[in-house]
Amino acid sequence: MFGRFKKDNSTAELEALANAPVGAATLIEGERGVIRGTMIMDEAGDRWIEHLISDANGEMFWISIENYDRTVATVWNDAEIFAVGGGPDDRTVTWKSTSFKRSESGTAQFTSHGQLDVNAAGTVSYVDFSGPDGQRLGFERFGEEGAHRRSRVMTGTCPNCGAPINIDATGKCSSCMSDLMTDHGWWGEWEVAVGRDVTGNARLQ
Repeated sequence: MFGRFKKDNSTAELEALANAPVGAATLIEGERGVIRGTMIMDEAGDRWIEHLISDANGEMFWISIENYDRTVATVWNDAEIFAVGGGPDDRTVTWKSTSFKRSESGTAQFTSHGQLDVNAAGTVSYVDFSGPDGQRLGFERFGEEGAHRRSRVMTGTCPNCGAPINIDATGKCSSCMSDLMTDHGWWGEWEVAVGRDVTGNARLQ
């Protein structure tokens, strides 16, 4: 189902993980988890897998398994949008103190299975950036076009309640708890995630 592999032991483990069904037990970086949902991506015959995993504490994260010159597994977590500098149309972006270079982009067809808040099938646009030590930053947008970039209001008054800007730990107005985001560019509808390479430390339990 997943695609072509250079056959070796580590590749066989990743192939088994990629093709595992919803409900299968996983071992990612030594932590046990369960596959809650799966997205099968296909772009002109180039196929990769994204599993949604819940760990023993109920925390959720994504793992993607992709073929480049080798098979790569990446764990993805949501990025704080206000910590991202740049957007999907840029050649480089930053996240916190790390710089990432644009590596690939495109639009894929997907089918989904399990407990996912997406349609059973559709399209997803993506833009990936590569950083040091196997780090990645990715933008994904599901069936959306003409989205607008969003920035966090940092100074002045809250556009919702009018109070002087005072941002709490979650990035919301401390007076009215509204989300202090304003549209001004073109990536507000994109989901942004940061990834780390777990190629040698991901398998079925």
